[in-house]
Amino acid sequence: MDGDGKDDFTIDMYKKFAPAGSPERKRWFIYGNNEFDFNNYYEMTDTFYNVDLMYIVQDLNNDGKGELVFTNQGTHPYWFTEVMSFGTRPPNITPEYGLNTEYSSWADGFSPGNVNSDLYNDFIRHIPYSSMFLYLGGSPMWAEKRRAYGTSSSYYKLNFGGRVGDVNGDGIDDFCIGENAGTDHSSRPPGNLYIIAGSDVPNGIKEDEIKNEQELGLSFGLSPNPVKTVTNLSYSLPFDGELTIEIHDITGQNVYKTIFQKEKGDHTELIDLSRLTISSGVYILTLELKQGDKILSKSLKLQYMK
Repeated sequence: MDGDGKDDFTIDMYKKFAPAGSPERKRWFIYGNNEFDFNNYYEMTDTFYNVDLMYIVQDLNNDGKGELVFTNQGTHPYWFTEVMSFGTRPPNITPEYGLNTEYSSWADGFSPGNVNSDLYNDFIRHIPYSSMFLYLGGSPMWAEKRRAYGTSSSYYKLNFGGRVGDVNGDGIDDFCIGENAGTDHSSRPPGNLYIIAGSDVPNGIKEDEIKNEQELGLSFGLSPNPVKTVTNLSYSLPFDGELTIEIHDITGQNVYKTIFQKEKGDHTELIDLSRLTISSGVYILTLELKQGDKILSKSLKLQYMK
């Protein structure tokens, strides 16, 4: 974290039966050195909110230092569950970036390397237990996810991911994510491990995919559909603008609505229908994109199986 070319690490120290008045939880930051001397360390106690939920990731902004990820201490909107600080010695606990995790519960993240060929390491955050969010590294770093990866079936949960390097030899880092359906496979299928190939275009849009916006229109799809809990909404926008995503029941009553400012290109969102107070049945999902006087709208049927 201090840019000296030696890897550093951190340890969560938990003492269940701590003496009265002493910290129950504390964290050590140990900086790499030639002597393998681990007697010198920086200590943080549980006077810092969620000191146990801190971790180090590889350099994401190309300053030669790793970043520190920790719980939002109130410096960012509540839906930014985690924030990042630049690497220093001693550890820096002043947030430099916020991550819009869409108010998910805490979970670990990792850097898969540079998966989009822009010379910056990127970051993947586990969203328990349905998805993985990909954030692009940079200076400044993106606060919004660039991609969301969901499960292939409602049977599965996404529980882990990892860095695998350049698997196909194209000079771009790839990464893996894994899904499982528990240990009993008598009634549930076994899990899957996916290797996701990196993209050679920094913004994720290939030149031969860019068409005239009047020809391209607004396109999207859901997977899975029918839906038991979470569905992955993938969509392509022909221009920048305000995007409204709505779900109505067959009587026309609105049961879900969210509004984003989105850039032109491909996007994904995860919608957890189990959080809505709705019953099983057929619903209409509508996307509306607005930019000044230009308005595009498209709908499809969604079947929810509670």
